[in-house]
Amino acid sequence: MTVSGGGIDGQIPASENLREELVHFLGQSHGGGISLGMIDGPGGLAQGRLGNFSMAPEAGMRWDVSMKMILFLVASLSVARADWVMLFDGRTTEGWTPRAKVEKFEAVDGELHLLSKTNVWVVSTLELADFEAELEVFLPDEPGFNSGLAFRCQGDQGKPKGYQIEIDRKLPGGVYGIGLGGWLSSKKGELKEGQWNHFRVRAKGDLIQTWVNGKPVSEIRDKGQLKGYFGIQHHGKGGLVRFRKIRVRDLSE
Repeated sequence: MTVSGGGIDGQIPASENLREELVHFLGQSHGGGISLGMIDGPGGLAQGRLGNFSMAPEAGMRWDVSMKMILFLVASLSVARADWVMLFDGRTTEGWTPRAKVEKFEAVDGELHLLSKTNVWVVSTLELADFEAELEVFLPDEPGFNSGLAFRCQGDQGKPKGYQIEIDRKLPGGVYGIGLGGWLSSKKGELKEGQWNHFRVRAKGDLIQTWVNGKPVSEIRDKGQLKGYFGIQHHGKGGLVRFRKIRVRDLSE
């Protein structure tokens, strides 16, 4: 990185999460004066422009910004370097416990497979308060299939009490309060049929945000429960659901 003539020049990897952080910040802090085009996939590239801030569709992102944005850039780089923790190691089901009988729950070729004839939650041992989590899910063909990623959950057995980002075809990316009031956001993201779909949730204080395939879906405020474990769900109807690349990072200060 170099500083000259009142500006900064530098280059960083074109991380999907960092692109989203940049766009969210610019939209919130500068009156939404930014346009963004994205190519699907973790290696996708972003294009956008705000004043003399630019993101170019190259192998990385390059900027030329005024000195007044130095603090923002430093903060963004810090976010990009935050450590991710894998909730699924790609080889075993270690760290996950089904809360009811399941037909299948196993690790297969880097994927976590779940099949059940009853509504079941499989919960993690890790608990967090402020965090960002993401995963990829391959839904079975059944139109009414329902799943979710639960977070900030409490309870030692059975159905947890907490929140979930909806993983289905009806309201993907919506937010449901499990024992916390039901639907908190009924907004709907866009799925890709017959493909892996990327889901992301960010919870900081009472603010909860969700994304589906890189596009923002829900943004709510709710402080009913501010810390807890994670969970994945099979609602008991439909075929095998497949999860992969389940990871989180702690956003606590």
